[in-house]
Amino acid sequence: MSNQTGIYQIRNLTNNKCYIGSTAVGFRKRWGTHLARLRGNAHHSLILQNAWNKYGVNVFVFEILEECQPAQCIEQEQYWLDAIKPDYNICKIAGSTLGYQHSLDTKTKIGDWERNAEYRNKLSWSLRGNKSKLGQKPSSETKNKIRASCKLNAKPQRGEKHGCAKLTISDVSAIRVMLQQGVKQNIIATTFGVKQPAISSIKTGRRWK
Repeated sequence: MSNQTGIYQIRNLTNNKCYIGSTAVGFRKRWGTHLARLRGNAHHSLILQNAWNKYGVNVFVFEILEECQPAQCIEQEQYWLDAIKPDYNICKIAGSTLGYQHSLDTKTKIGDWERNAEYRNKLSWSLRGNKSKLGQKPSSETKNKIRASCKLNAKPQRGEKHGCAKLTISDVSAIRVMLQQGVKQNIIATTFGVKQPAISSIKTGRRWK
């Protein structure tokens, strides 16, 4: 595989659906990065990750669409995105997440985080929590409600279809972006109203595969 830079696609041989991207570091290195994330169930495109998990590694091929200089990669990637309209790309704008349509609730959370320093400070302080209920056991009524919403004999569901899921696909995509930006897991957890282990599971690919 060439170490040149340019535009590539990851194509599913069973249905010809694809993911398009560009690389300024070389095709070989970029493909290796995609492979590592897909095998670890931690790829930023949930659509591509789900297809990978469903069909397996043997049906996907890495193909070079065009070689170009690093300075031209974003422009040419956008050309191919517009021309092919790939199914596995969440973001339709090259080099950014601007093409991804977050839910209104997710947009609000991200906007609060990015614009409001006071909001971030409140989140930081809120992590100290209310210690008065530490060790308190849930009532029998609460336990029964939990059992009813998460029946053990129900058909297993994953992602936002799970009866106990608090996050949507839109939320998870936003969380992965924040993780890539270096935001601390406990701050992200408080922003989205979940516990820190849930964020850790998303990062490692144990959940939302």
